[in-house]
Amino acid sequence: MQIAVSVVVPVYNASRYLNQCIDSLINQSLKDVEFIFVDDGSTDNSIDIIKQYQEKDDRIFLLQQENLYAGVARNNGMEKATGKYIIFLDSDDFFDLNMLRDAYICAEKHQVEIVLWGYRLFSDSLQENKKMKLIRDYHYPKGIFSAEDLGDNKNYLCYDVPWNKLFLREFVDFHHLRFEAVKKSNDTYFTHMAMALASKLYYIDKKYVNYRTDNPSSLQGMRNTDRRCFIDRCVSIKKGLTETGKYNGAVRQFEVRYTQAKVKKGISTPFTKEELEDYYTYAKKHLIPDLFDSPADLGDDYTMKNIYESSDFSDFLCRQLQAEKDDKKNNYVMATSWEVRVGRFILTVPKAIIRHFKG
Repeated sequence: MQIAVSVVVPVYNASRYLNQCIDSLINQSLKDVEFIFVDDGSTDNSIDIIKQYQEKDDRIFLLQQENLYAGVARNNGMEKATGKYIIFLDSDDFFDLNMLRDAYICAEKHQVEIVLWGYRLFSDSLQENKKMKLIRDYHYPKGIFSAEDLGDNKNYLCYDVPWNKLFLREFVDFHHLRFEAVKKSNDTYFTHMAMALASKLYYIDKKYVNYRTDNPSSLQGMRNTDRRCFIDRCVSIKKGLTETGKYNGAVRQFEVRYTQAKVKKGISTPFTKEELEDYYTYAKKHLIPDLFDSPADLGDDYTMKNIYESSDFSDFLCRQLQAEKDDKKNNYVMATSWEVRVGRFILTVPKAIIRHFKG
């Protein structure tokens, strides 16, 4: 008889949190489950912890690989999986004990390809009574829906992660969905493609995942330090959706908004002058047609337009600073934050820029 759910968990130096994660899994109310932990070259005692649990629970499997990052670890776990459904979780999070049961029952009842749900933010560094922060509810359609039904829904925070979703494994294999073998944001392509390709999804309006936000050793903890990953992932998504005939309609509208947000995030994340110039150059190179089909997709945001219309990095800074000055009356906080960041290296910008603002 086929196992109900395969749980794949990539692990990298997670010994501090691993017991809490594993306890919340082996004590799930759904018992017909296999747990596949894939160690990604940990240098702490994560492997020893998993082996200790293996001695007590024969549903636990351990795979080991050199440090190839979470995407490869998830793919290797997927190859081992035998369950009808599969879920990909993180080793520093922990979970409501009814999560797998409720998701499995929902998937079987409605015969859907993906079941998804909400989550809470969790941090050990906060005071005891503030450790968990509820994330706002997502307004997905009630009942069975597809990505086309999301319309103007902007809830990509729940859209582009795998750890709050149960996938029908047959669906994943049929579409040859795999995680990207990259260091950062390796789950984005897989999840976007799955959501776009699925014809039947169902949202459970409950928060089952406690998502840890303060793990410095997390496989995802350093994802924002390399800004190019925002662009690379969006390029991969657009290419994948185009090749499968899904880059149209509501899916295309959603992905255009998502890409706009990700490109802007790379600009707004704290930076040095060198990092910003590198990101600007990379974004401008790929803006059209890799990221967007035409300038019309850039929207009304001045940051996107300034990247596209500027002749070089100095011109971009001039345009961006001027746009912030013009916008200061409507959004004083944003204008101030940009000027403070740019002010850190403004002395290194060509004198022509300074004369531009003096004049």
